[in-house]
Order: sequence, then structure tokens, then C-alpha cells
Amino acid sequence: EDVTSNAILFRIFVQNVGDGLVIRRDLINRDPSIGYDFDKLDFVRVADVSVGNRQLICTPGIGQEVKLIEKKAFIFCKLPTPGIDNVFTSPLNVKLDYGYLSSAQQQIAIFKEILV
Repeated sequence: EDVTSNAILFRIFVQNVGDGLVIRRDLINRDPSIGYDFDKLDFVRVADVSVGNRQLICTPGIGQEVKLIEKKAFIFCKLPTPGIDNVFTSPLNVKLDYGYLSSAQQQIAIFKEILV
């Protein structure tokens, strides 16, 4: 967070820390065996960024997507301070909308049934 004379600026770091794939939320119900186009992967939609009941002005904006590059991205937001009279402590709420795909692999042995 940085403070200017008329705003508080936030740089929000977003990262995929898992081994899975970040996919657009609308692809969640798609059959994963079909695969995903490269240009559809690693997008996260900014659903909401707020402090208390005040929504921040962000780039990318609310409802827009940010592209993860090498599993990382930034969202830049501004909270205008005119109208804020006092110093206060309040959580920064960040809501992101995305799908996540991970898989597990295990070898199994299949035996033919022997009828006795």
C-alpha cells in the first residue's frame, strides 16, 4: 500500500501456488479430456475489491480478467481518500472468480475374474 495526498494505492499480488491449472470459471463443467486452448488458461476475473463498504477503482477493473504470466499477476487499485475524515483500520477484501483443475495419477492392476 502507498499513500498519496488524495488516495491510497494498492498493488495486489495474485499467484497460482498449486500444481493445477487456472481456467476460466465457465469452463468448469467442460470435459477435461477434451483439453483446453492455451489462450483460455491462466485467467482470473476480478469480482470485487473493497475496503469496508467502499469499492476500489482497479486495473483491470471489476468484472475484467487478469492474465497470470508464469503463474503470477498484479491488480492495481486505488481508494480515493476525499470523504474519509479519520484514520481507521479495515480489511482489504479481494474476491476473484476462476476455475481450478488438478488431477492425480496412480497405476492400478486389473485382473481377469476367475470363476470357480
